Amino acid sequence: MKFSDEAVKVMLGKSDSRLRQARNALQDNDLDVCISSLYFSAFQRGLALMILRGESSKKHEAVRQWLNLNLAKKGIVRVELVKMYNKLMDSRSDADYTDIVF
Repeated sequence: MKFSDEAVKVMLGKSDSRLRQARNALQDNDLDVCISSLYFSAFQRGLALMILRGESSKKHEAVRQWLNLNLAKKGIVRVELVKMYNKLMDSRSDADYTDIVF
């Protein structure tokens, strides 16, 4: 198994864990935690895609840009999916760093 294969598995496992956290937070009506967990689940899946294509970044904005330019703009994934990712990223920032309550 190559390093990238192991890294992809790790990212997908983390993503699954965050998705479970989001479901639990939604059941508890903790919407800020739900949004944050949904975003991190999507972020970790985005990282897995980057790794599969031989790239990586720890910067959230770099992952966003990569998804927009390398997947949506080239028609590899539907633009609506990347727009949803962008919305999650913005909503997560609001949920984690502002006094707005979702």
